[in-house]
Amino acid sequence: MQEPEIANLYYSDIYGGTPLYILPGTTLSIGMERGSVKTFDGESADMCRQLNDFRLLRQFSLSGDDVLEEKQYLAKLERLVEQCNVHLDTMKQDRKFIELLKKRMFFHIYSDIPDYVTFYSFRTGDTAYIPSEHFREVMVRVISDEDGIVNTGMYSMLPSFIDILCPTVSRTDYKTKLAYLQGRFKHARVLSYVSDYYITGYLKNEGIQYLPEVRQEYDRLVQDSAMKSKFDAYCARALKTAPGQPAPDFSFPDMDGNMVSLEDLRGKYVYIDIWATYCSPCRAEIPYLQKLEEKLKDKNIYFVSISVDTNKKTWENMVKKDQLGGIQLHCGKNPKFMDDYDIPGIPRFILIDPEGRFCGARVGHPSTPGWGEYLAELVK
Repeated sequence: MQEPEIANLYYSDIYGGTPLYILPGTTLSIGMERGSVKTFDGESADMCRQLNDFRLLRQFSLSGDDVLEEKQYLAKLERLVEQCNVHLDTMKQDRKFIELLKKRMFFHIYSDIPDYVTFYSFRTGDTAYIPSEHFREVMVRVISDEDGIVNTGMYSMLPSFIDILCPTVSRTDYKTKLAYLQGRFKHARVLSYVSDYYITGYLKNEGIQYLPEVRQEYDRLVQDSAMKSKFDAYCARALKTAPGQPAPDFSFPDMDGNMVSLEDLRGKYVYIDIWATYCSPCRAEIPYLQKLEEKLKDKNIYFVSISVDTNKKTWENMVKKDQLGGIQLHCGKNPKFMDDYDIPGIPRFILIDPEGRFCGARVGHPSTPGWGEYLAELVK
């Protein structure tokens, strides 16, 4: 690195990166407390503190629930950038840092665009809305500043723009995304980030069994060694949940407080639903799950619902109120279980065979067309 730049420190898969101002040839010390960055020491410490001052982000973020048409909305973004630049010019700080901070704040302000597109239809009732050609051109100009993105560390805004500019019928259609990326981006660090995002996302959604399909493409597109190491670590962990691998045992309480383990369920297929009362997509699956339970109630299969609610009472109340069937268990906040079964989000459905091996760590939802028929044929 020859010039100063803003980079992100990632120390957890849960939290976003902490922006740092990196000066070549200098030392920066970081103090952490309770899992988060608290102090900076070194020549760029003051700049780092300013980068992490959320008051600046709040001051120059869009606010209000008013619905603007595209022209008005884009004009508002431009005014906000101008106001932010005037404010930053009053800061007594190194000019190189100020220019990078201006660029970072530009990206911060314009990163609101995907939210505008998503919520415009909801707020106006215009279900036929799609962004105009001019609006899309603005989006393209924003993400085409690859050097600016690299120098300010604002990679994380890219996927939400790409998902609008390159819509796909299925979220698993990563090949269409990769073709778009290769035609759009030239900077190796930008291409590495977005390629890693979509290929890793594909494996997380569809299952690690598809690794051979994507491995060569990943190695060709992703040049960042740290990303590759993280990807390899994820794959090594996820391969433990590949079809045919033994499923880790677990033991959780049911509604009566009795502990139920996976070992207790040996001899039958086990269809596991990982859910929570606060999860709307999870709740939407319940009617379909109940129909499936009724259809296969005398077959060689257990239906197990595992709640990750932190409030056990809330879970108990819903199970009773809605008369949920199957085997209802409470897991709560259990990082080991979530890691063992490679569960980054819910709902998640898992199928275990009678010998306690994975049929799939990511299988069809009860609402998935054809899934009920597949299960019925499997367990008859």
